[in-house]
Amino acid sequence: MRVTTTTEGIRLIAWILLWIAVVSVPADARAEDRRAEYSKSSLASKKGRTSVVTEKEVDPRYIRDICKRSKWKYEANNDSLRAGNYSWDVYVPPSDKEELPGVCVYVSPAGGAFTGVGRWKRLMDKGNLIYIASRDSGNNVRTTHRIALTLRAIDIVKERYKINHKRVYVCGDSGGGRISSMVAPLYPETITGAIYSIGCNYWSNVRAEGNKYWRGFLGTRAVLPGMTEVRKNRYVFLTGDSDANMPQTKANHKAYIRSGVKNCVYVQVKGMGHSSPPPEYWQAAFAYLDGKTSKIAGAGSEANPDDKAPHPGSKPTSRPKRTDEDRARSQLSLAMNYIDAGLKAKAKAVLKQLIAKYPKTQSAKTATAELDKLGKQ
Repeated sequence: MRVTTTTEGIRLIAWILLWIAVVSVPADARAEDRRAEYSKSSLASKKGRTSVVTEKEVDPRYIRDICKRSKWKYEANNDSLRAGNYSWDVYVPPSDKEELPGVCVYVSPAGGAFTGVGRWKRLMDKGNLIYIASRDSGNNVRTTHRIALTLRAIDIVKERYKINHKRVYVCGDSGGGRISSMVAPLYPETITGAIYSIGCNYWSNVRAEGNKYWRGFLGTRAVLPGMTEVRKNRYVFLTGDSDANMPQTKANHKAYIRSGVKNCVYVQVKGMGHSSPPPEYWQAAFAYLDGKTSKIAGAGSEANPDDKAPHPGSKPTSRPKRTDEDRARSQLSLAMNYIDAGLKAKAKAVLKQLIAKYPKTQSAKTATAELDKLGKQ
């Protein structure tokens, strides 16, 4: 039997006391220290660069809070984001402006296929906005998970950078627009503005033609708990003449107005179908969220502060020529909408047409993967 010397005993006691001191520091405090250290180094080094943030899991408190606010049923087994790695694309504008940057969270209908900074870089640079988008939040993901990943995106930016909390925006196309229209009114104290592009929902039922209704995401006669804050924020409804979601988008915009939201505008792009609007419309929409444009009473159009960009509701003066990728992306978005609605046969038909017509595009690769998934279901 080994006998511990007095010196060894003292050392052992000292190590035990040190270990107790370390583990007794609250986890949140240790996390804050790490965030502070990371923030100081990354704020300067990552300006003008794109990076990827990956986490092994997302705190279940996000989903619990979502279910509490929405009064949806919380199921611990199904509402967990602990299955694997989750990633977000992040872009920080190289701005030398004194004012702090805002935040733009984009919700993609197709997940990682369309979350890269690409088309957003110039908009983010011009608007001094930090861009972040989840790679794991496509239309095939549970609604609660998509909302949780959107909320986590905001916190990821807040933990790493100093931001203007009055400029925290969410936006998305198609199914991503619908998620944006859920998370923005559910968290109005955090999200100060939103852009709903070619797809959106209202919290309670909205009358359609005849005796039909578009179902509200909170129920038939739901009332938002944070309605006072919702009325303070700003919203843009973007759609196109030929967009299948145009009638609902227009009806939801009117429902916002009836609910007392004054700062919301409806924009219908001439000649556009179910595809993401041209960059100049996004630019005008962000200007509206910033309060740099003023609504023309009863018209739903804007006086644009940038003479080079058309105001929402008007025809672009120099609309960029659509590429095969643009057209393919539009078809892929339509197919994802069909998948989201459970119309698998229609989705397969659109995906096959996309692959045949635009075989060399990135969207065709994504469409092939989606077809494979549908074939296994």
